[in-house]
Amino acid sequence: MADINNTKIILSTGRGNGLVATQDSKADNILILIRKPYIVLPDKASLGKICSWCLLPTPSYSASTVIDSKTIGSSAGNKAQATTALQRCSGCRVSQYCSAACQRADWKSIHSKECALLAALLDVPPTPVRALMRILISHRFGLAWDPRWARLEGHMDEMRNSEKWADALLQAKAAVSFARVAPSYLELAIAVLCRIHCNAFRATLLNTTPIGLCFEPTLALANHSCTPNAYVAFEGRNIMLRALVPVKKDEELFISYIDANRSYHDRKLELFRTYWFQCNCSRCEAHSDANDRNDERLIEAKRM
Repeated sequence: MADINNTKIILSTGRGNGLVATQDSKADNILILIRKPYIVLPDKASLGKICSWCLLPTPSYSASTVIDSKTIGSSAGNKAQATTALQRCSGCRVSQYCSAACQRADWKSIHSKECALLAALLDVPPTPVRALMRILISHRFGLAWDPRWARLEGHMDEMRNSEKWADALLQAKAAVSFARVAPSYLELAIAVLCRIHCNAFRATLLNTTPIGLCFEPTLALANHSCTPNAYVAFEGRNIMLRALVPVKKDEELFISYIDANRSYHDRKLELFRTYWFQCNCSRCEAHSDANDRNDERLIEAKRM
């Protein structure tokens, strides 16, 4: 089954780049389906539970998380809902696979270049660092280099002036060192990492259990709303943008970057602290008043 893209990129007023539908869609219809996301990998906590390539769970983990049987007929969906027992890569002892086929696929894709680098480390790096390592390694070895990340907002200036900067700089330096690229790559590493922090999705099982990180520049162009009309879903390695409600052709597509069920004040604070913007969707605008603008927690967040 081929990738699907029933969207196009627009310049959204006051929001930068965005996505609109190119056709009418019913609720739950697939708007975008990408089978090979730019970067997708399990987080450290999921390495022993999820195949590092197909991202399907082991039987014991599947049973404990109650996997939904709904699929879209992909190669991942046609497999059993849970993988067999995982086998560690004998080289790095970090990546784990449900089959020889998955191990070969990952080896061919990127793992042949990162295996020895991971093996040399005392511990598994944080997930954003491993994601950044893969991008730097791809650049180092002349593998597929995706320029789409450059059009994403990274809020580097805001990050630089926040308490998050020291940690981001440390992670970027670690990735440059671990990937064994030249120190001159640090500026590029910081630029990419800032975009990962602002645009990466949390990879999940079908039942939304979080298992890792996905950095896919096309889907990351979807803007936020607290009343979204679309949502991001995963099926193994596949990442999808699906309609949450019926969507008309040329209608802008919005997802919620946060839990939209939270209170107005909590949403406002989380969006500012994590993504550096204040939402002006119809739901938030209807709630705004002078007291909201004087929210002490938001004032404090701006100082961070």
